[in-house]
Amino acid sequence: MTDQPDGPRFRLLESVAAYCVERLREAGELDQVRARHAEYYTELAVRADSSLRGPEQQLWDWMLNHPTCTPP
Repeated sequence: MTDQPDGPRFRLLESVAAYCVERLREAGELDQVRARHAEYYTELAVRADSSLRGPEQQLWDWMLNHPTCTPP
């Protein structure tokens, strides 16, 4: 846990993340999950790009800094 201006934030333990990677690898799904992850964040960056320089800049800046929020 880390204290942030807007409240505490919790991070995934490295051991838990490593366990998840190993299970995905064993299931033969690691490459697919990594590709989907990259695709999602690439699309998010493209969507955010134009909105970060306009009337929605403040909203998008806030959402991109709060990863539990879903962009419109």
